[in-house]
Amino acid sequence: MHLLVFAVTQFITAILANSYNLQYEEIRIDAESKYVQYQDIYKAFRNIPDFYWLFGFNFHSTHTVNKSCVYFDVETLTEEGMNYSSNFIRFGKRDKIEYIGKFYSTTYKNMSVDQERDQHNSLYAHTKLGTWVPMNYTLIYSDYRNCSIFRVLQAERGYGCMVLLTNATAYTGMPKACQQLYTNACAKYHSFENVFNSTCQRT
Repeated sequence: MHLLVFAVTQFITAILANSYNLQYEEIRIDAESKYVQYQDIYKAFRNIPDFYWLFGFNFHSTHTVNKSCVYFDVETLTEEGMNYSSNFIRFGKRDKIEYIGKFYSTTYKNMSVDQERDQHNSLYAHTKLGTWVPMNYTLIYSDYRNCSIFRVLQAERGYGCMVLLTNATAYTGMPKACQQLYTNACAKYHSFENVFNSTCQRT
């Protein structure tokens, strides 16, 4: 009987621990008024000096299994959306997937009142071939130069994060301000999984 109680207790503890991990990342930044200035998604792609590498996630991404050196080529960019491709190496061969993306806005909180944004902060993307489930990303922070952090809304029950770094920055890692925000908003209960490595080169 004691063994049964112990086993059940351990099982419940494991479930609660897993639930805790999923529920308590800090997501208030996503909609806090003081961070709105860092959440213009059009500006995050328009202002960068070169291109973005997919630096990594705070979760295990099934989309990048067996892929390395993932980077993004933006083909067209407007204030309403962008067409782009994800380029990568898989099983030693280079490949790419083309996407169509539409920008949209979520509300933010100002004194606990929902407010409309002046600029879009989110991206709805689907493949041109329609072979993947569409994805939703919300920009939670960009320095508009080297680093952008996105909430991956379909991952980890909305607590997933994705880090993009420009070519000028990826080889040295996240800038200090970017790292601090990532730690506060994405890393309290999740471990970082690198996608980029120092051998990556754009073709």
